[in-house]
Amino acid sequence: MSQYYLADGNDRRGPFTADQLPAQGITAETLVWREGLPDWLRADAVPELRPYLPAPHNPQTGYGYAQQPGAQQYGAGGYPQQGGYPGQQGYGQPAYAQGGYYQPGPSQGMPIAAMVLGILGILFCWIPILGVILGVLGLIFGIAGMKNPLGKGMAMAGVICGAIGTVGSLAITIYVFANYDRL
Repeated sequence: MSQYYLADGNDRRGPFTADQLPAQGITAETLVWREGLPDWLRADAVPELRPYLPAPHNPQTGYGYAQQPGAQQYGAGGYPQQGGYPGQQGYGQPAYAQGGYYQPGPSQGMPIAAMVLGILGILFCWIPILGVILGVLGLIFGIAGMKNPLGKGMAMAGVICGAIGTVGSLAITIYVFANYDRL
């Protein structure tokens, strides 16, 4: 079952199941995100959430937006869209959501940190113990960052580089301590 997060200005709430969303006051304009979505989208642009949205009412026609024959469909950010429903063949998503405020997607901090620490673990593997610490941190952040769908490549790079840095640094550290009297 999908877990949804809601954005209200700078306030983020969640996770919620789809059944819990009406109690959270979700509207068609509410920004939502779940794993698998490319970015924060308006709730009416996510097809599986439409049954949970309050039906808007147009006093001139008596129809809600979904029932109006020939009505213009709108996608994320309120931009007109080609196709039959929001999310299908649109004009693209704007960099700034409705209201002009940037709405970032899930943070890629963990995958970036994993990749940087893994690379540093390889670069500093010749320094006893420092390479081990950096490599292990790269491994830890990489494994934690694998949960982010947008940062899996960087997280994987962090895991691989962290492993190489850890093994290389451990080998050099063991060599240095075993041959300390000869060096």
